[in-house]
Amino acid sequence: MLDILYVGGERKDTSVIKDLPVTLDHVQNGMIALSALRTEQYDGIVIHDNLPMLTPNRLVKEIRGLNRHIPIFNLIESESRRSEIFDDLGNGATFYFEPQTQNLDLMLEMVLMGKQYYDFIAELSPVDRQFFHQAGNGNIIGISEQMINLFRLITQIRKKDVTTILYGEGSLTESAKRMRGLGFNKPLIVTDKTLCELGIAEQVVKELKNEGIETALYDGTHPNPVENDCIEGAKVYKEYGCDSVIAVGGGSPMDAAKGIMVLATHDGPLSKYDDAQGGDRYITNKLPPLIAIPT
Repeated sequence: MLDILYVGGERKDTSVIKDLPVTLDHVQNGMIALSALRTEQYDGIVIHDNLPMLTPNRLVKEIRGLNRHIPIFNLIESESRRSEIFDDLGNGATFYFEPQTQNLDLMLEMVLMGKQYYDFIAELSPVDRQFFHQAGNGNIIGISEQMINLFRLITQIRKKDVTTILYGEGSLTESAKRMRGLGFNKPLIVTDKTLCELGIAEQVVKELKNEGIETALYDGTHPNPVENDCIEGAKVYKEYGCDSVIAVGGGSPMDAAKGIMVLATHDGPLSKYDDAQGGDRYITNKLPPLIAIPT
């Protein structure tokens, strides 16, 4: 059941939505509604045409001053109010509903959609929340499930919480430029002795040096990494004051690099952090960023 604040009209007027899966708090004027919003939690607000003390349009403005995101549904029954629909939406109403011409299924869809969007907003951090209003993100309008998925992606991109893949000619040079842009000052390059002998690790060091980035090197990774590889790599990370990790090679250096990231910021042994045993909850410190350069 959803908790809805119904504002205005008579008690009998709430029958318009009584068959929806909602629990109603009915108040007769906007001033009481604003007071209720300061003390109670609701999933949405329905504003009736017949509203004393504050006009529906003014009440929408006042509610938005208290809560930028809660769904507001304006019930439109009179012709005079119908002419104010766009003003309502411009002031922050989420939906409008005309009981005389629209069926209850549409109202239910609106209520559920509004609740879904409101739950999404609640998941966001206060910083991320500021980018959203009652009907979307900036000039991108919509609160359907598909739009919410889009907004999640936009939020990830804004926070750089996505994986960027560079490939093709010049990708190593571009990677070095991006690492400089990300503020890497001394990454630890994790690789193996074969790739050092082939000069591949040296090529990575050279590209980073061209961008003014110093590096430390750990080349002790075995073909099938063991915990000691991670322990020794973490020692190098700490000794040289590294701030990031670059894995160069195949699966072995990449696996070792992940273990090094953990042991560089947490106590051992690695088995403590086995996520199959719920160990990931012990990873509480921030891990260094990882760049993978597959060969």
